Amino acid sequence: MFRPHNKRSDNEQGENEEDPNDASNVPERMVTQPTEVHDERNVPERNVRRSSRIPKIKKSDDFIYVASATIYVDDLLIFSKDINDRDNLKKALSEAFHMKDIGKAKHCIGLNITYDEEIKAISLDQSKYIKEILATFGMAACKPAATPSDPSQRLSVRMCNTDEVIENVPYQEAVGSLLYLAQGTRPDIAHAVNDVSRFNSNHGKAHWQAVKRIFRYLKGTVNLKLRYDSNKELIGYSDADWASDVDKRRSC
Repeated sequence: MFRPHNKRSDNEQGENEEDPNDASNVPERMVTQPTEVHDERNVPERNVRRSSRIPKIKKSDDFIYVASATIYVDDLLIFSKDINDRDNLKKALSEAFHMKDIGKAKHCIGLNITYDEEIKAISLDQSKYIKEILATFGMAACKPAATPSDPSQRLSVRMCNTDEVIENVPYQEAVGSLLYLAQGTRPDIAHAVNDVSRFNSNHGKAHWQAVKRIFRYLKGTVNLKLRYDSNKELIGYSDADWASDVDKRRSC
């Protein structure tokens, strides 16, 4: 991890030494001062403006694909399969920007990052965020549910008649919070959240209860993590449910 710093004395400047025996395929977090940078590999020549402070980096296919970086404001995460490629990228960036290496990333934009060195796995979770939204929507003391939705219930616009229309409930805010979670580290709630999101502008009591059911499921699975394991193959499944959407007769 790198942090920006102003010019100081020689004793105050410098970077923390990396452990050469450290796992090489974990994200290294860096923080840089914002500077306009243009990648001349994919930009037309007339649009390229190279700063004299930016060193020339060897453009080999191995380097491009093996070492990559993600940037969020002034945070920089580096992912690499090879320690040398990672260090070369860090050195090149450090020669162009003021940076401070603060080691492995443990937290980034609300994500908690944990490592298992033995099996070379990285786990991501948003347990803190889940606790926050449970408290925000008054579900901190709710009874946990075993599943994010009721498989026997089919939500429909017909459930929102004049007798069941509810007002003054933070329906859209709750669904938005759940969408952020589903897209981050909890794909297990993605289907249920997608289902309730269809009724953002026209929801009734049954739809609100379905949203609360997702919160109840999260209450019982706060510490569930999304693990990326290099020793396992990623497998996905897809299936049609024979037009279960009772409103449009589509497969959900």
